Amino acid sequence: MADLGRGRSACTTRFERFFTLGSGIEHIHSRSLPGVIIKVFLYPGVRLDAVAAAQLGDLAMADLRHMPPGTLPPLILKSGASALPVVLVTVSGNGFSQSQLHDKADYNVRNWLATVLGASVPPSFGGQYRQIMAYVNREALQGAAST
Repeated sequence: MADLGRGRSACTTRFERFFTLGSGIEHIHSRSLPGVIIKVFLYPGVRLDAVAAAQLGDLAMADLRHMPPGTLPPLILKSGASALPVVLVTVSGNGFSQSQLHDKADYNVRNWLATVLGASVPPSFGGQYRQIMAYVNREALQGAAST
């Protein structure tokens, strides 16, 4: 578990250092917990408009290749008094597996909420992702001219 925490900390540290290349940044605050949060505070008078958000997104994407495999690009959300969360959606249901509930939340509920004017819908948290694990015979695969 210590290695996982060290990995999250390494990710936040790299992103924090890379975000300092942006303009108008007063300070940066982060938490290296599951669902890592990096808050970028701008100087008064600097607006977080499409240009500033795109600049932070570009910086994050440029640094993503240095992250561990499977690291997802950050989701940039505006924060402030007018952007406080007003709804928390919980998905549950009898007879559904955790994977099915996660799929419903990600592909149905999020898509529906995204059509609400002014809504910012981050990825769902919790549940289980669909996974398929396959064991292959490498020699047989190479013999079939496949890789």
